[in-house]
Amino acid sequence: MDRLNGKCRVLYCAALAALLIAALFCGCTGNGIDNGSENKNNLPQTELTGGEKRYFRISVYFVIDKNLSIKDYTPADFPEINCTEVSELMPLTFETVRQQIEAERTGYWGGFKGPKIDFSTYQRGLELIVYESKESLYRAVELLENRDDISAVYYDEWVKPGFQPIRGQFADLGLDVETENLLLLDWFYLENPENSIERLTGSADSLFIDSYFGAYHGYAVIGFRRWALTKTIIVADKAFDFSFNIYAWEQGEKPGSGHFYEIQEAYDLGLLTQDDVINMYKLEEGNNEK
Repeated sequence: MDRLNGKCRVLYCAALAALLIAALFCGCTGNGIDNGSENKNNLPQTELTGGEKRYFRISVYFVIDKNLSIKDYTPADFPEINCTEVSELMPLTFETVRQQIEAERTGYWGGFKGPKIDFSTYQRGLELIVYESKESLYRAVELLENRDDISAVYYDEWVKPGFQPIRGQFADLGLDVETENLLLLDWFYLENPENSIERLTGSADSLFIDSYFGAYHGYAVIGFRRWALTKTIIVADKAFDFSFNIYAWEQGEKPGSGHFYEIQEAYDLGLLTQDDVINMYKLEEGNNEK
């Protein structure tokens, strides 16, 4: 999974988001989520305290069982935790499982779209949205792990005890940690729309910058690496290939309101000069030689 899309499952979660939002707004005000918490600020937490409640995402996998259950799970099936939403981790695969079980039961395979699933190795997985404090989340995970029908439980790395965000690696180049946090919070907001599953359950702590090219005319220029991709920039009819997606960041008036310009856009708008782009290209060449 792409590190900066965060996690980036917005398309996959669209249906779940609609269900979650509908459920959430039954107990919400117009100012954000309200599930008994005094904190209605929709900003993701960068340093979550132990007793503060928010939404988290937990993945559970059931034990392999030849008597595979195809029931529709609801939060009521997880009474040991404060679960608010349940969805399939692999909905298309599970729909195939349903069809196969029905075909085997009736002997009619006309509606089966396949391919066949090997039930001796298939593990059904669910995604649970829970409303817990950070401390109670650990207890919730422990309770789920103790269930006889669950074989594995996973949750986001940034929530785990001892996790430290990757920060300060470009301090010697002039990017201080406070500015880095603001930049990544802006990126988190850009990538995860308001009330999306990623916004509700994620955190800018999970993000980091791959490369820093310096500050140019008030814009911090940073790079996010993409696997097996290059970014070509055309400057004065000359092509420059970068191994990063590069953005010029403009700080906003408040956290979460900054703006990112793709490097080509920044050059076309006159925010970056030809010399700026050439300098950044030389910096990347130097990084690749290390």
